[in-house]
Amino acid sequence: YSIQKVIGFAKMIPGFRELTAEDQIALLKSSAIEVIMLRSNQSFNLEDMTWSCGGPDFKYQISDVTKAGHTLELL
Repeated sequence: YSIQKVIGFAKMIPGFRELTAEDQIALLKSSAIEVIMLRSNQSFNLEDMTWSCGGPDFKYQISDVTKAGHTLELL
């Protein structure tokens, strides 16, 4: 899930476009990680404990995430 998609999502929120550019940027910077985490939760498959990223050929297991340096407590 990319930053561009977060921006596209934010632009659909009523009132977002009426904010100043500085306020839009501040909101996006402060919330992008949370939005990406929410999206990550939507792509998680509890049955096989994987995240799908764009299709069935791109799946990541929990062990892949821990190999990248993240701890299980954060998951």
